[in-house]
This record gives sequence, C-alpha cells and structure tokens, in this order.
Amino acid sequence: DSGECFVGDLNPLYELELHRGSKIGDSWEKLLAHRLKTVYYGHAKTAVLERDAASDNDVQAVTAAAPGKKRDLMPADDKDRYRLVSKIMKCIDRHMDAEKIRKKTGADPVLIEDVTRMYLTHRNVGVQGILDRIEIKGK
Repeated sequence: DSGECFVGDLNPLYELELHRGSKIGDSWEKLLAHRLKTVYYGHAKTAVLERDAASDNDVQAVTAAAPGKKRDLMPADDKDRYRLVSKIMKCIDRHMDAEKIRKKTGADPVLIEDVTRMYLTHRNVGVQGILDRIEIKGK
C-alpha cells in the first residue's frame, strides 16, 4: 500500500522493453498496476519511480539511485563513470582491442575487461545495467 516493492531477482525495470510479451514483462505490468513508488532489487540499486501526471499508470522515469534522488542530481563522479562506461561500450562496438580502448579512454584495464565481459555476454543491457553489475561486484 505504501508503494514499496521488493522484487528480489526479477530483471530490473529498465530492461522492461526487452521482456515485453514474456513472463518477466507480464510480472512487471502486474507490479506497475499497484502504483509503485520504490522498487528494491536483490542485486541492483533501488529504483525510485516517477509517474506522468497525465496517467498514473505510465512510468515516466526510473532512477537507479537512493530513494528521493533524481537522475539529474547524480553526483559528478557517477556521471563521469557513466560516460566512461558508455565510451568503452562504443569502442567495443567499433571492435577495438583492450589496449586501444585504454589509450582512447584512459580507463583502467580491469574496468575495461569487466565492461567488455558484461557487455558481450549481456548485449541488450545498457550502461546503467553494467554499472549496477560492477557495483554488485564491489568495484
């Protein structure tokens, strides 16, 4: 009733478009019908949902942050990390090897290896999904 939901291992909401028409998508649709405000994952950052004023059922924005924080208020170091992972992913798409990626981005070789492994094994996951997985690993 408070709008809080614990979803455990359910795929993150930011991956919903990938799962439309599946059991995962159906589960999210049922959950979203309950006017969620905060989603607590077993293995990802807490998501705070904002609703479009025109329609209470449509999720307008999802922020993978501590409750109450907005994406535009993301700390500068988080924005830098987001941009760096995005650059690494673009380099991977251009078939650059790890050394070229390091020279182009200045990223740590271990980070490049982690991002590459996650990106190539989870092709439909975006930058935030990779950042969440890196955070879970404690890096």
